[in-house]
Amino acid sequence: MSQRKITHVTSSLTEPLGGAEAYCVRLAIRQAAEYSVAVRTPMIDRATHDRLLNAGVRVEVVPVRRPYPADGHGPNALAKVLFHVLDTLGAIVSPRGYRSADFGGEDVIHVHRFQGIGSSILAQAAGRVVVHTVHDFALVDTRGTATRAGLLVTRLPFHQRARARLNLRAARHATRLLFPSARTLQRHRDLGLRDEANVEILALGWEVDDSDGTDWGRRPYVAFLGKLTGEKGLERLLSAWGSGIDGYDLLIAGEGPLSDVASKRGRDGVRLLGWVNGGEKTALIASATAVVVPSLWPENFPLVVAESMILGVPVVTNLLAAGPLPVDGFSAVVASDTGVEALRDALKVVLLEPDVRDRLAEGARSIGRTLTMDAHLRQLDAIYSASQGRA
Repeated sequence: MSQRKITHVTSSLTEPLGGAEAYCVRLAIRQAAEYSVAVRTPMIDRATHDRLLNAGVRVEVVPVRRPYPADGHGPNALAKVLFHVLDTLGAIVSPRGYRSADFGGEDVIHVHRFQGIGSSILAQAAGRVVVHTVHDFALVDTRGTATRAGLLVTRLPFHQRARARLNLRAARHATRLLFPSARTLQRHRDLGLRDEANVEILALGWEVDDSDGTDWGRRPYVAFLGKLTGEKGLERLLSAWGSGIDGYDLLIAGEGPLSDVASKRGRDGVRLLGWVNGGEKTALIASATAVVVPSLWPENFPLVVAESMILGVPVVTNLLAAGPLPVDGFSAVVASDTGVEALRDALKVVLLEPDVRDRLAEGARSIGRTLTMDAHLRQLDAIYSASQGRA
């Protein structure tokens, strides 16, 4: 085995895993076949813990002091203020367990989510490589979306700008900041990123699990997969769906604050499935007529879109949400705005025009063929190696 030692750091790994967390776990498992790999996190669920251990990945659970988990919602305003104050202080001094001296002989520290740990971990590059995959906009916005009320912002409030300056100062010392798309990078530039000597664009790689053969459809359906929150556009999707689209169901896979809203729409052909993972998820996407991504913020590299491309399933989204993979008229129908009517019209293009749907499916498959995890691992390994030469 190579002597390279890699530690992945993220603020939580608890089910249901978001895209960044799922990528961290998949990447660590794949790298463990060749390198000495560990994952360090303040919290992890038992299933994910055992999955990593069984793949040969060391799991280091190092708790930090926060009023609530990094992937949770503050129980009150005071808790939220305290969380963000502690996290802002974490841009200057890392909590115990995440300081430079707390790491051993790692060659690479690969950070995925610093929220709940503090961004000063990005500045600990002395003598080793510190890579940060920028999965969202947390460097410049506590909400991680860089939007307000579904609109892009070009100037955040003073306290957000002050926090961003501290985070970006820490990030300047990281060996590499990896952005999954040019658009994500540009949005960070718009909101304060200046020093770009350590910036690189690297699209994520992915692979789908084998389908378990679950038959999800009583009739053809559109699938939505994700957290059931306002920023994911669920309410607008339900409004766009209205009383249904003839011949189709809308299957919603996920949980969240809007679960009750979705569960009340069964009479309109809406079915709430709860969280779906693994082979069940693959089967759900593969048999869908389309996957809909109606988010109200600029998605960076949503894995559900990558999975749809790999499986040759067209995507319906909007111009704000669309990341690098949904190409209007080629692999997706991209509505020009986030409005209800625009989304319904986009859905109808895919559902009611078979020739268009077939063309989009072929376009999706062609993009999917470029998203191999093997190719991504080779690119990432080259970045590690080049960075080690400069460390």
